[in-house]
Amino acid sequence: MHRHVAMDVEFEKLHVLMPLVGRTMRLSPLWLCRCLCRSYCVVSEFALLSGKRRDCGCVSGRRTRIFIPYDKKIGRLMLLSFTGKVDNNDEPLFLFRCSCIDNNQEHQQHGFGHIEVPLGNVLRNPPYSCGCRRVELARKMEIDIANRQFGRLRAIRKTGRKTKSGTNIWLCKCRCKKFTEASVSDLLSGHKDSCGCKKQEVLTPDSPYSIIQGGTNLAVISRNEPNALNTSGVTGVSYLPSCGKWLATLQFQNKILLRKTFVDFGDAVDARKKAEERYFKPFIEIMADKVE
Repeated sequence: MHRHVAMDVEFEKLHVLMPLVGRTMRLSPLWLCRCLCRSYCVVSEFALLSGKRRDCGCVSGRRTRIFIPYDKKIGRLMLLSFTGKVDNNDEPLFLFRCSCIDNNQEHQQHGFGHIEVPLGNVLRNPPYSCGCRRVELARKMEIDIANRQFGRLRAIRKTGRKTKSGTNIWLCKCRCKKFTEASVSDLLSGHKDSCGCKKQEVLTPDSPYSIIQGGTNLAVISRNEPNALNTSGVTGVSYLPSCGKWLATLQFQNKILLRKTFVDFGDAVDARKKAEERYFKPFIEIMADKVE
């Protein structure tokens, strides 16, 4: 049994590669290791010496908190190996291979295809490609979009200015006869499709394009997924710990139309669904016919 941890020392399936900056809460040093399954993991010195960690989790089933699988993919990137080098912050560098190298000879000539990524970026802020995607997007943003229609906007001409990211800004004419400026990226992605008149119509109650009809937000009553604060998984159904029952509620146009408790969760869900069919569905159909 080893009495100390050092580079190139093996602890059963783990091969120690290098020490890392930082320690555990118990002030135990951290080490980057490679498992026999070719995956990488970060293990504390205490776990290695005490025998609590002998693999990355491929055998024991207990993954380390910092784990990088051998077949890790990030966008277009595929992990190849640990380079044995560190960056300016003493973080280990991993070599990734980009998929662009398979079918683009031009990228190979310009040095694309491989990229070294620090451990911190692999875990928290991974890149999408070796840099080829940025070049492709830049070329895409140089295309001529004159007289093309984007929603309510029609591209007229370039303004001669560019955004901070380098995309061209175009002068556009809206359906409402107003002029506005938009970048190629915003037009192609659909982020901008009007001069602002569409947003104003959506926010104007009872406008044909508004989501607010008859004092009711259609987007809220039409959605199928519950909001982030819901814990039951069904909108309008919640658990009451005080009585151990499920509460089904429904409020429509400032009126509480359903508020009833049930012992069984399924009964509460059924009551909520029946109330939606009775009150929400006819209203949505009427508003849909109105817009048409």
